[in-house]
Amino acid sequence: MKMPPGDRKLSALDRKIAAALRPPHPFLEPFSRRVPADGGKRRRGELILILGRLFGVPRARVVPAAAAVEIIHLASLIHDDVVDGAELRRDLPTLDRLQGAAPALLYGDLLFSRGISMVNRLRVPELTDLLLATVAEICAGEILETRERGSFSRDEETYLEIIRLKTASLFEYCCRAPAILAGFSPERMRVLKRLGRNLGLAYQIADDCLDFAPGPDRSGKKPLADLRNGVPNLVLVYAARDPRIAGELARGSPPPARLEKISRLVREGGCLEEARRRGEEFAEKSRRAAREVIKWPLAGDVSGLVRYFGLDPEH
Repeated sequence: MKMPPGDRKLSALDRKIAAALRPPHPFLEPFSRRVPADGGKRRRGELILILGRLFGVPRARVVPAAAAVEIIHLASLIHDDVVDGAELRRDLPTLDRLQGAAPALLYGDLLFSRGISMVNRLRVPELTDLLLATVAEICAGEILETRERGSFSRDEETYLEIIRLKTASLFEYCCRAPAILAGFSPERMRVLKRLGRNLGLAYQIADDCLDFAPGPDRSGKKPLADLRNGVPNLVLVYAARDPRIAGELARGSPPPARLEKISRLVREGGCLEEARRRGEEFAEKSRRAAREVIKWPLAGDVSGLVRYFGLDPEH
């Protein structure tokens, strides 16, 4: 499953993010210097920019909303790393390894407040309420994931609820925020919510598959990190249904000597391909919703949305 190509024309977004990360106190300088490297490819912010242009929302209102989403995402990554006990993110030490778990968590909280404040300054209460609800869902998803950690559960429904809360909720926000700023109808908002939810589910499942895919890792995670840390992962949900693999997983978080054995069994048992197929189902649902959006009377050019979702240019 291919995910949307990146758009490098994000300088205004990057400048806004940099301004938000500027430390309010000198002693926070080491924190703010480290965090931007965790930012990834700005796919969430990019989606807001694309939809904002498409819906005719002034850029001065779209860019802060896009930057806020990236700040919230950064905060969630910091919290994830602390909870997961991760040592590296994108080949660099995580913030909690450098500064300690408690300061890192508190800095993540600071970033949550900064992201919400950026949106609140747009003076659209519905938008602020939606972002507050989204942050609450991200936190609830982290709690549910923590509860399931190490269980290598076969329960796909619980797994999907975790990633709906942790990942898809932010993509839903990205699709709905420009529509709120544009004053769209509830009917259109429902389509955009469906667009964001399915995109987020597909995105997370693609990331799960990268954990087990042979070849160089492109996600910024160490290979087999989810298996090593007992983090819920759709490939492992399917693997736990295979008696050969379930026996290995039942022995607890595997040491390095058993990691490759389990990974080989996962691939040989078709679990990786099964997860890819499931992810593609959600990706196709998101593309169907994007095709609906393209049919609306819109203020801007649809080419950005077409590229982002990999649609047929003739749509």
